Amino acid sequence: MGRKQGKTAILLALVALVTLFFWHRMHTSHELLSLEGHTGDVCCCAFSPDGRKILSGSGDNTLKVWDGATGQELLSLHGHASLVSCCAWSPDGKRILSGSWDRTLKVWDADTGLVVFTLQGHTSIVNCCSWSPNGKRILSGSGVFGEVGDVRMWDAVKGEQLWSRTDDVDTVKCCAVSPDGKHLVFGGDGQTVTKCDATGRKDLFVSKQESSVEACAWSPDGKRILAGLFNRELVVLDAVTGQELYFLRGHSDVVRCCVWSWDGRWILSGSADETLKVWDAEKGEELLSLTGPSHTIQCCAISPDGKRILFGTHDHTLRVWRVNVK
Repeated sequence: MGRKQGKTAILLALVALVTLFFWHRMHTSHELLSLEGHTGDVCCCAFSPDGRKILSGSGDNTLKVWDGATGQELLSLHGHASLVSCCAWSPDGKRILSGSWDRTLKVWDADTGLVVFTLQGHTSIVNCCSWSPNGKRILSGSGVFGEVGDVRMWDAVKGEQLWSRTDDVDTVKCCAVSPDGKHLVFGGDGQTVTKCDATGRKDLFVSKQESSVEACAWSPDGKRILAGLFNRELVVLDAVTGQELYFLRGHSDVVRCCVWSWDGRWILSGSADETLKVWDAEKGEELLSLTGPSHTIQCCAISPDGKRILFGTHDHTLRVWRVNVK
């Protein structure tokens, strides 16, 4: 090899190393906290709106509130008679919502851990729950495989049911209120993603999928809907037309959870294949594949500043990882 060719080879190698270095700096992760205290599977989790606290619900029938910086347990909420399947902070961070296999939802005071009220009406296990953006309404879904489930809307101030629909709804596994509060989305064993108006009476589209819908979420701008599927895929839909924009493929088992970053630029998903994946929400490309403990990823969340991810697993543990996604 001549001197000129040798210099060219060295230069190309340096460029490759610099490129790899900056890619690594842009797309990295490491563990910050491991939160232990539950005695059952961690089934749901969420960051508080200000990112300072963490909420979790478990198969041990309890919820816990943790300090998001130190991992210290702040509150343990007791009141459900069965597994806590879903949980969420109110938009102002002052209340906590939970749903359980005991067929009830509860609203808790986030400072004291006391129950504000219990919502009763579901005739099967509660699988999902969501606050409206103004904190005045609560959406929930229920059902078990092989049975007709239902979707219900509640007054979050009075603790009263506003409406329910069960006539054409299969088991509901996921539900969410749009960022403007005007529309709802839900999915489940019926293998459809359904968008309807806030009254629940008018379906705006029904997107048929090839397997059950395990998780769903609105993009922060309300223009897209994300769904995680039993067939290992995620799909992104146009929120107006229901058109499939693209699929995210890479998991090797059921997608258990999915969420948008707060700026809508990337997506986090967790799977029974024991991995989390970070996706570019514009290009539909995988950015990171994160392998943690050898357990199914049950739930996942992204901090408001987009710098941390939270996930819960079958080993009764919550973990907080630092991520750098540019």
